[in-house]
Amino acid sequence: MITRNLFACGFAGMALVGSFTLAAPKIDAQSPRAGQGSAPKYRVLFNHFQAPTLTLFMADADGTNERPLLPPGGLEYSPRYSADGRWIVYTGERNGLADIYRMHPDGSGIERLTDDPAFDDQGALSPDGRTLAFVSTRGGGTADIWLMDVASKTYRNLTKHHSGNFRPAWSPDGAWIAFTSDRDARPATNPGRWEHLQSTGIYIVKPDGQGLKRLTRKDGVAGSPSWSADGRKILYYETDEVGAYMAKNAGSRTELVSIDLSSGERTTYTASRETKLSPAWLSGGRISYIVRAGDNTAGLRIWYPNLRIVTLIPGVVRDPSWSPDGMHVVYQRVARLGGTEHLVRTASRDADFELRLSEPFPAFSKDGMRLLYSQ
Repeated sequence: MITRNLFACGFAGMALVGSFTLAAPKIDAQSPRAGQGSAPKYRVLFNHFQAPTLTLFMADADGTNERPLLPPGGLEYSPRYSADGRWIVYTGERNGLADIYRMHPDGSGIERLTDDPAFDDQGALSPDGRTLAFVSTRGGGTADIWLMDVASKTYRNLTKHHSGNFRPAWSPDGAWIAFTSDRDARPATNPGRWEHLQSTGIYIVKPDGQGLKRLTRKDGVAGSPSWSADGRKILYYETDEVGAYMAKNAGSRTELVSIDLSSGERTTYTASRETKLSPAWLSGGRISYIVRAGDNTAGLRIWYPNLRIVTLIPGVVRDPSWSPDGMHVVYQRVARLGGTEHLVRTASRDADFELRLSEPFPAFSKDGMRLLYSQ
């Protein structure tokens, strides 16, 4: 029996009420209810999040000849070249699951590497191509670095920690894995606000789990480690805890820093009020990175040792990875942002019910005349 009471349904944000008045367009000839006669007895609001569309692209080293690697409309991200240049490892979401795949740089030979209900992401093949390091929530629900033998498809948990562990990167000789973790984080409160802030650091560990060591300072935020070709330095981005919180909207300053593994010496390469992420070493001392911004300054850039900076690929670019010979770069583009829809009428199979897509968690006043929702 359906009543006029409000029903809520978790993340679906569904609400069911009796007939009420909304400031909405009249039903016209294109409406799903056109020609059905009387007004519906009930209107049902439910939230449907439209996932973003992320597509993998490749371009030549000078930023020209951009082309998609996979058909549009999918959800593929986190591409990484293998050390021999034969494979691109990436994350693909099919049927609501995130797993690791690989393909050849021309888009052929797609192979699924992981198959688990957990969330798998950020895959990276070892220099010899035999072992896949990746982030997974399997085995407990927290993000750990896992290793998979590609031939036997056997897995083991490398980090085994209740914290968050991300962005594995193999050293050129395969002897170490660098990664980002918040295992030593000391939660703090965003000044004047309610959010709790975390700190992250760069760590290294051997593939057998031995030799775990933190490289960066205790406080602050450091992420996305990248090894130099000789394996002596690690490059990463750095900011403070508030800066990391604001970086999601490109509202903070991050810098590109490297650390010498033997001496601990730090070198800062940039000094600009921009959100700079995903750094990587290139030949000749150059550094590749992206700028996240809400205007036309966003894109993939190259920093030169003489302090010259060139925007290689403009726009919303994420997770660039360069081929070993430096001739190509693969990355993801956000083709369509995710989001919800506000009071959009959709099809209903029952004439007594009108269905509308809405913002999350709608709630109505007792008289059904006012709507409250999150956004």
